[in-house]
Amino acid sequence: MGVVERQQKLRSQYFFDCNCLACQNEKHSTAAGPRWEAFCCTRCRELMQGDDVLSCGSAACAESVSRDHLVRRLQDLQKQVGMAQKLLRNGKLERAIQLLLGCRQDAESFLWVEHSMVGEIEDDLAQAYAALGDWHESATHLQKSLQVVEVRHGPCSVEMGHELFKLAQIFFNGCAVPEALSTAHKAEKVLLVHYGPGNDEVQELQRMKSCLLDLPPIPVGPPV
Repeated sequence: MGVVERQQKLRSQYFFDCNCLACQNEKHSTAAGPRWEAFCCTRCRELMQGDDVLSCGSAACAESVSRDHLVRRLQDLQKQVGMAQKLLRNGKLERAIQLLLGCRQDAESFLWVEHSMVGEIEDDLAQAYAALGDWHESATHLQKSLQVVEVRHGPCSVEMGHELFKLAQIFFNGCAVPEALSTAHKAEKVLLVHYGPGNDEVQELQRMKSCLLDLPPIPVGPPV
């Protein structure tokens, strides 16, 4: 008996909503597809489950919607993101950012937080802010994109290594020394496994760390 059927029986026969760890784990594993392709409930943001018709995974919510409807919304969103990426390529950064922020708001209303499109939007925002020299904002968005990459590919994947390399560069450019050192170390560790010490990115990370370690300590002003 599947988790949805089991919970429905408990609810109808014993007026009991089971939220034990086993039910929660099974519920996530039986959601519609992998998490990077999943939808969320537009009312309560819980994971949606099902095939042709998706139902909210929360026992307290009766929301349901056809998969076709959500797929159409996703296709419309992909078109908007594509337009923003074109603006980004053409150097129209402010317009690209405004469009991407609107896309992100739309994505958050129906896509699961770890959906690949959410990660793509955050990555594009990181690129746009980096082009403007806003390193702090760029790092914030890239860290959100990293969460999606880690879920999809794993913390030690080559994809994760490349994203960590990008984040280390952004921290470095923004003079965030502790964050740059920590991220460069993580990126180097992952990329060494996949490429070895002769890799260009590995060597760049080593130069970056040497430069950061050679910086004089930041002076601390007198107490007020």
